[in-house]
Amino acid sequence: MHRSTYNSYELGYRLPEPPKIKELARVLETSTDYLLFANDDYDAPGEASDLKDILENGPLVYGGEIIAEEHRNYLASIVDSIVEKLDTLDIIIKNKSSK
Repeated sequence: MHRSTYNSYELGYRLPEPPKIKELARVLETSTDYLLFANDDYDAPGEASDLKDILENGPLVYGGEIIAEEHRNYLASIVDSIVEKLDTLDIIIKNKSSK
C-alpha cells in the first residue's frame, strides 16, 4: 500500500474497502472493530478478557446479536456453577492422588 493511500485513510479523505480493512486489521494485529470505531476499550488479540467482567458489565455479542443483561446474568450463573463444579472436581482429584 502506498504511503499516500494510508495517509488518506488516516486523515479521513478516503475510506478503505471492506477487504482492505480486514487486511489492515490482520497486518496490524488488531480487530476491524478497533479500526472502524477506534474503541479505546479494545483488547489486543492474545490478551485475556475477564469473562466474569464481560458477563456482569457487557456488552456481550453472540453471532452478531447483543445479549440482553438478563441473559448475561443467566449465563454468568451457569458459568459460576461450572467453575464451582470444576473446583470441586479438582479438590476430589487432589485428595485421591494424595492417598
